[in-house]
Amino acid sequence: ESRRNKKNNNNNNNDDDEDKDAEEEEDVDGEEEDDDADAELAVVAAGLTTAARSRAEAAAAAAEASLAGAVMGVLAPGVKGLLRSPESTTRSEALAVFRRLALTWPAAAPGAASLAEPKDPEQDFFGNMAHLQAHRRCRALRRLAAAAEKGDIPPATINGYLAALAVASLGDAGADVASTAAAAIGSLATALPWGSYRDLLLWMLRKAGGSRYA
Repeated sequence: ESRRNKKNNNNNNNDDDEDKDAEEEEDVDGEEEDDDADAELAVVAAGLTTAARSRAEAAAAAAEASLAGAVMGVLAPGVKGLLRSPESTTRSEALAVFRRLALTWPAAAPGAASLAEPKDPEQDFFGNMAHLQAHRRCRALRRLAAAAEKGDIPPATINGYLAALAVASLGDAGADVASTAAAAIGSLATALPWGSYRDLLLWMLRKAGGSRYA
């Protein structure tokens, strides 16, 4: 009987060991399943993050394209037209917008930002050009002529903005402003290629003849 009890005890121990091994295998399998689930979640999360980033980038690109269209298609042409105005008040208001445009959106007026002097208002072309004192306007025109002679301003900006502004200043009654404007126009013209120079000359001739299309 003692032998039988020992045998039964051994059998019970073996059963317990087998149960323990089975439990350990189940735990390992469960951990592996958890790891697989975590990996799948990580893949899904990465996909969602990539998709969200792509949508955000697409939205930002669309917004930038829309803004660029508004600046280049509406704001810049409007400023160009207002700088031609014979009214000094209108030109002064346009100059403020032109300055901001040159500094914040350089592609709309390449090279024009070089005429700004944020740290020295007395040397700032835009501020001087809109100034009430005639000698400050003359200073602005001389600064413009010097920049053109150095080649700091591309022909597109001269044609689009600055030549018209200088020509409009020919009607300025301030002391020496008209003569300084004429000298500045000469400097601007020398910075232009032949085609742009011809266009400027023809435009000035139409303006001198009183054409309403000038």
